[in-house]
Amino acid sequence: MKNIITCRIKLLIVVSGFMTLVGSCSQDLIRDAAYPEQLIYMPTATYNNYTIDVVPRALGSDPTPGFPTRFTTDTVARKFNVLLAAYRSGIDMKGAFTVDVKINTDTITKLLAIAGQLPLGTLPVGTLPLPADKFTLPATTQMLDGQDIAKCDMAVDLDFLRNNYQAPPGGQLYAVAVTVSSTARKTNPKFATTIIVINTKIMKPTAGFTTTALVTNPKIINFTNTSVSGVKFIWNFGDGTPVKITTTTVNETLFSHTYSAAGTYNCTLTTIGVGGYVDRSVITKAQVVL
Repeated sequence: MKNIITCRIKLLIVVSGFMTLVGSCSQDLIRDAAYPEQLIYMPTATYNNYTIDVVPRALGSDPTPGFPTRFTTDTVARKFNVLLAAYRSGIDMKGAFTVDVKINTDTITKLLAIAGQLPLGTLPVGTLPLPADKFTLPATTQMLDGQDIAKCDMAVDLDFLRNNYQAPPGGQLYAVAVTVSSTARKTNPKFATTIIVINTKIMKPTAGFTTTALVTNPKIINFTNTSVSGVKFIWNFGDGTPVKITTTTVNETLFSHTYSAAGTYNCTLTTIGVGGYVDRSVITKAQVVL
C-alpha cells in the first residue's frame, strides 16, 4: 500500500509540473518583439491587368477565384462601380491612418506606348485611356484601428461605357491606373498600383436558352440559360403560369418547368444587362410538349 501511495504522489507531482510548464509556455507564445512593420497594398494589383470583361456569375462559378464580382452597377445613379480597396499587412491591425488614392497617369501612358509588345503587364492594342471626366475616385480613404481594409471604389459613368459598346468577342477597352500610399505607413511597392481594364462588350446582353424534355416525363422541360452578359432573366413559359425571374447571384442556370398539358408553347426569355432594362435582349422559341 505504501508503494502505491508513493507512486501516486510521484505521478501527481509529475503531472502538476507538466501543467505548470504548459501554462508557462502558453503565456510566452506572443512576446513583445520587433515584428515586421505594417505595409499597405492593393490586392487587386496582384491581377494586373485587373480586367473587367465578364458579368457577375452564379455562386460557385467565380470568374476569378476569390472574386465573385469586380464591379456593381447603380442603374438609378447610372454608375459602374469598380470595387477597390487598400489593405494592410502586419502582425496586428493597430492604428488608424489616412490612405491617399491617386490616378497614376504616367503608368497608363507608358503601357499604351508599348501596347501589345510584351507578354505580361502590357495593354492590348486598341486600348484607350479612360477619360478623366468619366469617373470619380476618392482622394483619400480611412484605415480604421483594428481594420485591415479601407475601401476606395471608383465610380465610372455607366452610360459612357454603354455608348461605347462594341460587340463580343472584341469590345472597346478602357484603362486607368490607381495607386495607394500613406505618410503613416510604407507601401508594398509591388502591389501599390492597380491597372484597371474595362471591356465594353459586357455592356449589352444577348439572350439565349436551350430546352430538353425529361425522358421519364415529357411534360417536364429542362431549361438551360445560355445568355451572354446578362444579370437578370425573366422567363415566360407561354402557358399562363407566373413568370420566373432568375439572377446571376443564384445558381439557376439550369432548372425545369412542368407543363400541365401537351401542346406547343411560345417560351420567351428576356435578358437584362448591367445597364438595366434599357439594355435587354429578348428571344422566343416554340416548345413542343408531348
